[in-house]
Amino acid sequence: MSNSDCFDPLLRAVVTERPDIAQWPARQLFYRLIQGGDEAIPLAYHWLQQQFTHAEKAYQHPFISYQPGAQASLPLTADCLAWTLPGLALLQQASPVLLTEGECLATASKAATNDHPIAAQLLAVYLQLTEELDYRHTIQGLLQGNGLACLPLSSWAFAAQADIADSVLVLATAQSALSYCPRVFLPELLGFSLAACQSQGIIGFSVDDTLINKAIAFRQCRLAAQHSALIGIIGDYLQHYPQHTALLWQRIQTGFWYQQHLLNCCQYQLQDKVGQVISLADKVGKLFAEKAVAACGHHRALLLDGRRMDDWFAQAPFDGLGFMQALLNSPYVDRINPKQSRLLNLFSFDGPMFGVLSAPEIQLLENWLVAGGQLPAAAKPEAPATVRPIADNIPPNNPSNKATQKLSGISNRQLYYYLVNADLFPAVSALAKNKVKAVLRQAGSAQALPFKQYSPPRLQAYFNGLYQREIQSYQALSGSPKLPKKAYVWGIGQFAPTILVDGCWLQNYQQLTGAGHPMIATMLGKIYHDELGGGKLAQNHPLIYRQLLESQAMALPPIHSPEFINHTGFLDSAFDLPVYLLAISQFPQAFLPELLGLNMAIELSGLGKVYMRLADELAYWGIDPAIVNLHSTIDNIASGHAALAQQAIVLYLDAIAAAAGEAQMQQHWRRTYTGYCSLQVAARWFKVALVSRYLVDQCADIFSQHLFKPRAI
Repeated sequence: MSNSDCFDPLLRAVVTERPDIAQWPARQLFYRLIQGGDEAIPLAYHWLQQQFTHAEKAYQHPFISYQPGAQASLPLTADCLAWTLPGLALLQQASPVLLTEGECLATASKAATNDHPIAAQLLAVYLQLTEELDYRHTIQGLLQGNGLACLPLSSWAFAAQADIADSVLVLATAQSALSYCPRVFLPELLGFSLAACQSQGIIGFSVDDTLINKAIAFRQCRLAAQHSALIGIIGDYLQHYPQHTALLWQRIQTGFWYQQHLLNCCQYQLQDKVGQVISLADKVGKLFAEKAVAACGHHRALLLDGRRMDDWFAQAPFDGLGFMQALLNSPYVDRINPKQSRLLNLFSFDGPMFGVLSAPEIQLLENWLVAGGQLPAAAKPEAPATVRPIADNIPPNNPSNKATQKLSGISNRQLYYYLVNADLFPAVSALAKNKVKAVLRQAGSAQALPFKQYSPPRLQAYFNGLYQREIQSYQALSGSPKLPKKAYVWGIGQFAPTILVDGCWLQNYQQLTGAGHPMIATMLGKIYHDELGGGKLAQNHPLIYRQLLESQAMALPPIHSPEFINHTGFLDSAFDLPVYLLAISQFPQAFLPELLGLNMAIELSGLGKVYMRLADELAYWGIDPAIVNLHSTIDNIASGHAALAQQAIVLYLDAIAAAAGEAQMQQHWRRTYTGYCSLQVAARWFKVALVSRYLVDQCADIFSQHLFKPRAI
């Protein structure tokens, strides 16, 4: 990749192995993308490539030629259906889409793009949608309050919910896939997001539930409020690449139309699916079908209509219509006094099948019998689906993930380039995982635990003690610093590979939301967004540091370019720490306790004496200490990043204790502390090299000055 803009329209992911997307039903693909992992980017990339190619060919309207302001007039093609259906049922149906929307706007801000104006603008839109009161949390609460959607988004059980329409999962999959490839598909992402802000969505706010109406209306209000911001971003984007305007505008329209197409599919499939009046007979038929697998083998010689009961339950597919007809004609059903039927007595406390059915399920059977025992209508043949259904109700196996590039044996300097551009080089993930494991192995044997048994008060006392020792040892600068100005300037340059990816260790925090850690994800997301300035470039840490570099006559290439790692002024060890931070960011779920410990170490390091003294010394030499002062305040231990980092650790270990017990909690505390120690392990050679190289250079300067000093005449 050349030294080009990080959002260059010609960017493509280096994925040589092409997954057979046709073999991936919507549910499996959704599950894999929410899970993350090594294969997520290749799957997302090829699936989106296929989807957008098909969408562009299938688009029925002529593409509009670009004119400034023309994007505001893109016509909506999805119908806004006026639902007269149960709001709760619709909300459950729409939950995969509602709980994943908007994430692709935030994921446009990664290491490679962290100080780009377009990334900052998209992050600002995302934060306007979700900050303070995130409507997705409200929707999740409504579902859970009614006993629905209590499953983690990343679980197979969530994806396998048969009641959720395939088309809904396709739309949710598109949103998730875009979050993995925001750079490559930025035009389509912009069009997709613009359509989402203009559209009503899968469900409107005219359903039969007041609370759901309010939640959906609030969501729609927030989306609509960002329409003009997206219009501005699109205009800036097209103006930035005038040589590609026509092509990019067509791709933006493709993304816009694709979102509308998927929305139409959802609305009409849901109209058929949820709109059907489900009779008592249909509900009972579904109940028998669900219980058939577990019932098989438990009825021995019992017969129904001359056929072994177990044979009824063993057939695939289960013949619900025939079974119910036979049951109604059997002695198990009393047509005259249906409440006295033997069928119902089987499930009583004294019956042989007590506990097999819940109380509501028994009531359903009784209601069916009392109503006359109607039979369900014969199943209608389904129309061919655009996505294939799941064959078996089991999680899909991991697909083969052969390396698409041989990246073994490369230096940390080279690895930095691939990790900064990990969305373009997904094969680097295997190397990244090995790097993380190697650092953690060293960290695990580096130091003993500060206290044997973890508890929240001990943790707080320990970190508060560290901070107090640091703050009390600070002494204001008196006189001049011990080191000359050039030493500070040289050090600022050496820290560039690390500070220019500030926050990168948390760049994939969104994966924790679906993995059952939404509160932790919110805390880590707050820290990450602060590092990037919350969508405001003037507060963006990497940009502030780049301005500091430039003020000292160090204009470095973009970090996503090969030219950056080839800069001869860097020590090789200057890439050790940022490579570790970038590597662990790829696996927030697998290394969550270690990531939380590392995050705590980063946010606590420097607070107190180090930052305060450094700010004094930089100011003395006329070097702007803004980046140091910023971290001194924003990382504070009372309510800043250090406080959030500590809260996240406590929250995580509390969850482990509740789910797995004290012993497991203590084990995860050890993993957390290993992550805490890993910061020092990853940076130790750089610290040694930083001092030794400077001393060597100083000696060389002194030696050369004396050796070649002109003689007096």
